[in-house]
Amino acid sequence: MRGMHSAARGEVQLKTWNMPELAAVAVAISDTGTGILESELDTIFEPFYTTKAKGEGTGLGLFVAAEIVREHKGWIRAQNNTSRGATFTVMLPC
Repeated sequence: MRGMHSAARGEVQLKTWNMPELAAVAVAISDTGTGILESELDTIFEPFYTTKAKGEGTGLGLFVAAEIVREHKGWIRAQNNTSRGATFTVMLPC
């Protein structure tokens, strides 16, 4: 299993900012986990996609989150950090 584990001593950062030129606001959530495999970055928001063992997850969490953001006319993206971990950025119109 990848990512931030409950027993791990990782760090999560939250950053928000206003985007007046787009009449939008954004939030970025970054962690110091293991990051996301480059080969998975394009598929993690697809329904039923999971990296968990069989029977441990449905693969709907990121899909549902992305659909909620899209229904609000926004976007969500994921990228790996240069050092370690990943950042999810969400932009929503005001």
